[in-house]
Amino acid sequence: MNWNRVLGILGLLLLAGLAYLGLFNGAPQWSQAANAGQRIQTLAQIAYGGLGVVGVGAVVARRTWARAVLWGVVAAATVAAGLAPVVWGGTSWLNGAAAALGAFLISWLVLWLCGRLTGA
Repeated sequence: MNWNRVLGILGLLLLAGLAYLGLFNGAPQWSQAANAGQRIQTLAQIAYGGLGVVGVGAVVARRTWARAVLWGVVAAATVAAGLAPVVWGGTSWLNGAAAALGAFLISWLVLWLCGRLTGA
């Protein structure tokens, strides 16, 4: 059994799920955004969704720029998760920082798993 392939496919499935959540939860949220912070958070959410779709295609096609797209997913997911509890939930920036750290670690894990397919 080729474990790199198994882990890579798991990464692709997680990336596809992340893309789905970013696009299908972010797009309808736009009309509810009442201030600049909420709009920035929503754009970051839509960005990680869109980049996730591109990332899945780039990893499957083994493009050399796939890793750069996946780092874009990591960055956008980190920003979106860090802002969401603050601008939508009214919680402290400390809670936002904790959410951002969690999102960074999870999305970095997805990047690492996808890298098992590309050899990066």
